[in-house]
Amino acid sequence: IKGSVWEFTTAGPNDSLWSWIDKIIPDYGQEPIRPGKNVRLGIVSWMYYFDGVELAPPERAQYVGPRFDMFFHDTIYWTPESIQTIRSINPAVCAFSMAWPTLCNERPEMLFGAVGGFDPATMSDWVLRTSGGVEVPSQLWDFGDTHYMDIGNLNWADHFRSRIMAELALFGSDGIVLDGTPMDGVYYLNIPGYSPLANYTTPTQVNDAIFQFMARITDPHDFILMDDRPAPYWANHYDALWGEDWFSYDSSLPWGSSVNWDLSVSYLETFSAAKRPYICQAWYHYGNRYELKFMVASYLLAKNSNSATFQPCPIGHPLAPSVPSEAPYDYTSYWVEVYEAELQAYPEIFDIELGDTLGSRYSVNTDLWARDFEHGKIYVNSSTSQTRVINLAEAMYDVDNNEITEVTLSPKTAAMLRKIPHPADLTKNYWIDFADYARFSLQWLNTDCAGPGFCDGADFEPDGDVDFDDLDFLLNVWLTGG
Repeated sequence: IKGSVWEFTTAGPNDSLWSWIDKIIPDYGQEPIRPGKNVRLGIVSWMYYFDGVELAPPERAQYVGPRFDMFFHDTIYWTPESIQTIRSINPAVCAFSMAWPTLCNERPEMLFGAVGGFDPATMSDWVLRTSGGVEVPSQLWDFGDTHYMDIGNLNWADHFRSRIMAELALFGSDGIVLDGTPMDGVYYLNIPGYSPLANYTTPTQVNDAIFQFMARITDPHDFILMDDRPAPYWANHYDALWGEDWFSYDSSLPWGSSVNWDLSVSYLETFSAAKRPYICQAWYHYGNRYELKFMVASYLLAKNSNSATFQPCPIGHPLAPSVPSEAPYDYTSYWVEVYEAELQAYPEIFDIELGDTLGSRYSVNTDLWARDFEHGKIYVNSSTSQTRVINLAEAMYDVDNNEITEVTLSPKTAAMLRKIPHPADLTKNYWIDFADYARFSLQWLNTDCAGPGFCDGADFEPDGDVDFDDLDFLLNVWLTGG
């Protein structure tokens, strides 16, 4: 990181395709897609189906391009051309390819994140083995010729880097997401029938090997490395965060028993302040708008730059497919039809425009937080037991355009409020200019203005007509926010 933006300056194998050179995360108001929308969207999805029909690569590109600031892709259902199409729509997109740091196939090509090129004659010493020399089978995915690799073997790290660099050069992606990293020895230690291992007996030994692996594959540091642990012990070793477990509303949802609201918000503040890419996945029950609003408001409370993106993960959606019995958790929200249905169901939440932030979050009361924006305000009650009542200093609109002066927040709820525009702001965009004058002129000299509309708001007094008194009212706030 140089200054406050991403600037990777080492040339890649194909400079014309590499987008991480001078990578800049756009500031508020500079977004190529969905400009001015405070909620920036990220997507982790391998299941691009609508009505049971899978989208072809060009269709995927046309879907992702105008909606998402960050996304994962594979090498099976995406093509270099489709990634370039997305970049033509959104030049600032962050595209990540997924790779398993412990899987290698004998076939030459990369398959579902498992790099290829395993040669039994020269690479057999690179695999994970027991203390008795037995090769450990894959604890993740097995594609028939998959080998489970020793993440502490530097030869394996060099091979892994060479393969992912070739993929990044081909697709023009910004970085790699590591999935299935054996953090704290998960997937490595205490495997039934394959313990103890030859090189590892403690979680610390595995972690040290992982850190060595990460340092090796990012030397030189010419791509963005993403993994999924936000704690500094881990996150200091990579650039970006896949927050698959960013937050769950309650313990009945994936990761709900282990996620802490305060930590989730704090990690998001830290990462986004440094403009480090972050996909925040939020798990809630389908159809519960209060839960979704609490998640989005918590995200906006902590988000310090557009490097932080939000992914809704509703559980129990009627459009979702059934989950296989062996699935480790309910991942049906990765079905893109579910994602799109949520975006269409709640535009008042996902498309809210509050303007730029006016500072960081601040405490109003115990477990009650607020944040001010140019055109609105966020309140979040993170308490699990206390209800809070807030008397507003001025009337504001809630997300349903109701004018309110008081907010009651039950435990784990939030309010997303917008300022009421000046009466002369006929376009309701918090700026009075020619667009408002154009609407005003359509009612000029109308003498039949009656409530509640009063000539589409142009009769400012109101006195039943649109005349020079109303024009004077408009000109007195011309080219201001009112």
